[in-house]
Amino acid sequence: MHAPQAANKSYMSQRAVVMEKDERAATALLQQMQAVQKEKGAKRSAKQAERRAERDKEREKADEIKTSKRKRAIQESHKKTGQLELKRARQAK
Repeated sequence: MHAPQAANKSYMSQRAVVMEKDERAATALLQQMQAVQKEKGAKRSAKQAERRAERDKEREKADEIKTSKRKRAIQESHKKTGQLELKRARQAK
């Protein structure tokens, strides 16, 4: 049987690579840029969550108003229906 290729690493492939000064500077700059982007993203998502919560409150208020209007309309229609039935009952007597 042959051993897996990963187990047979050569000395050169295992050796640590030391970056040069310009490579270190480039890596540091990239890390800083990524940190800034991550921070911006976190700030953006927090702001969106805030806006979403505000929008949900407004929707809840609108839904509450809508349901109360619908309830009043139903009550009014039942009231009118009841009055009509009462009027018809009086006329039938």
